[in-house]
Amino acid sequence: MILYVFLSGFSPSVLRAAFMFIVLYYYTFFESLNVEVFDVLLFTAFVSIVFYPEFLFNLGFWLSYFAFAGILFFSEFFDIVFQNLPAFIQKSFSITLSANIATTPLILYYFGSINLICFLSNLFVIPLFSIFLIFLFLAYLFSFLNVNFYFIPLFFWNLIKKIVEIFSYFQINIKSDDF
Repeated sequence: MILYVFLSGFSPSVLRAAFMFIVLYYYTFFESLNVEVFDVLLFTAFVSIVFYPEFLFNLGFWLSYFAFAGILFFSEFFDIVFQNLPAFIQKSFSITLSANIATTPLILYYFGSINLICFLSNLFVIPLFSIFLIFLFLAYLFSFLNVNFYFIPLFFWNLIKKIVEIFSYFQINIKSDDF
């Protein structure tokens, strides 16, 4: 994980994820210590800004923290809303919508508008992208054995592109002046 942080060039979102994982793992390892995830979120944000003050002006930093906070605060509500769906779909929908809702104010502020169709398109694209990444990783590993099944991740990649293309035809924009 630490190698991935280095390879990503210390991108704020990867740094947040790795730093939070390390802190939460530390507290989990010492079971007698009880910690709230939101406290860890605030702690890691503070420490990240202390070591990288330029993160204060980095949109990726803020989007990453807002998305994670949204998941913390809203996902239980959406779990209830989608309780009749299979668990994998329920969790995917609740996490996706929670992150989208939490980041919407930032997107409106920085970009001036947001296409509301993203809430719907992400419900399809994000789970498919997760499957794509798994098969891409497996295809990479099997390539060392001279087994080539890149056609599976390629299928998912083309499917994702097609879904994005279809949803791009629908424009339901909210502009920041309307917000």
